[in-house]
Amino acid sequence: MNKGFFNTKKVGNVPVNSDGNKGSQTVMLVDQVEGVPGISNTHQSSSTVGSGNATDDGNCILKSIFKPSISVVNFPPRYIREMEDFKELKTFIRLWSFSILCLSFCFFISNRISGVKWRLLFFLPVITTFFLLPVPLSSVHLTLATFFHLGWLANFKLLLLAFNRGPLASTPPLDFIKFIAIAVLPINPKQTITKIQIPNSDKVDIDKSVPNVSSHPKVTSLNLVKEAYVNYLAYKKDPDLYVLPSFFKQILFVGKVLLLAIILNAYQYKDNFNQNFILFLYFTHFYLVIELVFAAANPLVWLLIGYDFEIEPQFNEPYLASSLQDFWGRRWNRMASRILRPFFYDPVRVFWTPILGKLWGQMLGIVVTFVVSGLIHELMYLYVTCVWPTWEVTWFFVLHGVCSAAELAVKKATKDKFQLPWVVSMPITLSFVLVTGFWLFFPQIVRNGVDVQAINEYSILMKSFRSIFE
Repeated sequence: MNKGFFNTKKVGNVPVNSDGNKGSQTVMLVDQVEGVPGISNTHQSSSTVGSGNATDDGNCILKSIFKPSISVVNFPPRYIREMEDFKELKTFIRLWSFSILCLSFCFFISNRISGVKWRLLFFLPVITTFFLLPVPLSSVHLTLATFFHLGWLANFKLLLLAFNRGPLASTPPLDFIKFIAIAVLPINPKQTITKIQIPNSDKVDIDKSVPNVSSHPKVTSLNLVKEAYVNYLAYKKDPDLYVLPSFFKQILFVGKVLLLAIILNAYQYKDNFNQNFILFLYFTHFYLVIELVFAAANPLVWLLIGYDFEIEPQFNEPYLASSLQDFWGRRWNRMASRILRPFFYDPVRVFWTPILGKLWGQMLGIVVTFVVSGLIHELMYLYVTCVWPTWEVTWFFVLHGVCSAAELAVKKATKDKFQLPWVVSMPITLSFVLVTGFWLFFPQIVRNGVDVQAINEYSILMKSFRSIFE
């Protein structure tokens, strides 16, 4: 059978019919059907997809490089949709199988070649390939998952490995399974607080957390009140040390699962909601899905590579952030800050500090890092919207970079003596993130119908689960 996928004219990411009306999708089967006599040459089926405020830009600028051979067959619409879903899943499995082969090659090279130049030379074709792998996919969720794990995590970790840095440059060398898992997942060695003393006096001593693969993280306390007090002091010393009590973690997890279920159910009524409230639901939905998926994936990681590693939480209760630096540096997408820091922030700061001074070197490093993050998000938007960038999401990160740098300058100027109470700074920070996100981060997604497609994919997934138990 000839390889291919479904060919539809698109307005952004919203399929349209031949007369230009949004909301209907003309489906044509791509593959030749072998050994089936009596197939007619014309078949069309229409299914409601959704609407968006996009302008006609023709076919997808990325996916148009794949030219399928089209054979139209007279199949029922339901059968065609099932075949489309199956083909998308098959394409996804093929891409990831190929990515495992590429990472196997990198594993072999890293164990045979130690020179930076030669490693980089061998890794660059793999890195370029990983940036292109999301192109054949049309599903929003599969495209984003492929881009995040391969185009983002794996690529930057391979670049660090080329310079003998990062989690893949382990001593002794990692075995094959651990190498693959750490390359594509946000995995780190487990952390443990090395010393927590609760003596009879009121004094509490807390040491820095260090990697320790021989024991599980544990906080010892006489009761829940002291446990909470110890964790509060740890947070004041370093927010990355903060560990919520286990019972509170369980309550939060259950609450987040219920909240996500409520949001998914609310989408069927979204036509009655205010647009800003819908964007708030999208923001919360995005946060909850990533946090819950990675939390649920930890048992799989333990099964594959043992209990000495765990998936690093991508979020640390971002709604509690007291400043932009706290939000972006310690609470939101923590893996991104860990990856971007050695590549962009540290080199820029080190280069410009002797010229501009320490403060200006730090501020310039912050702005450059946010600009790079904006460009990466622009590429991600290009994959899922299939339209030329409008640079709104880049300006979102530029704005936050400039504001974070200004925030640092104010803190240095006042020597941290002037600080707003947490009950004031927290809502201000969250409001700024949400307002600027509604203004610059979400318009490209909504305008090109990506939100409608993502909700439809969730509906299909939920119906599939229900059919299993029926």
